[in-house]
Amino acid sequence: MADRTEEKRSRLFETTRDLILQSGIQGASMSKISKAAQLPMGTIYALYPAKEDLINAAYAFCRGNYLGSIDFAACWQAGDGRAVVYAAVQAYIDAALAHDKDFLFVEQCYLDPVIRKEVISDGDDVLRGFGLTFSGENNAETVYLIKHMALSVIHKAIALALTGRIALDAAERARVAEACWNILTDGK
Repeated sequence: MADRTEEKRSRLFETTRDLILQSGIQGASMSKISKAAQLPMGTIYALYPAKEDLINAAYAFCRGNYLGSIDFAACWQAGDGRAVVYAAVQAYIDAALAHDKDFLFVEQCYLDPVIRKEVISDGDDVLRGFGLTFSGENNAETVYLIKHMALSVIHKAIALALTGRIALDAAERARVAEACWNILTDGK
């Protein structure tokens, strides 16, 4: 029974993701989602009383799909701080490219007001994976900005690759990792 429920949830989240990628949040009605997922409306509403609840659950599911596939512990074995950041950036890019629809869905929905703040990570989970902590003279707002600048570089490179604008070959990946290292360490 639990496996069937999880299979239905996965199908529902993937259908929600695909319809939103295709038509946007406004264009993905509950009836369209129900029909495409081949699930009765009553089943969907029993699980998620509002469209916003479903979208937030799909967002968390998709984000978990690509981030959950990253083995940050393996990245920590890379050596010094720079090597760890390089390994983590590569792993992050690999995960996003392997879960391209999940990544694009999260990117598309990230700033939409329908996504609740508690569902959106502030990047701490990813930066912990990179093995980075900040202390010293940096205040909380500065640290927040630094983290998001580094993640923005990675996300922009992935989005450009997924839309065919750049090839994320070894040289381009090294440039992305170096840019992140410079942002995170202020070029030190």
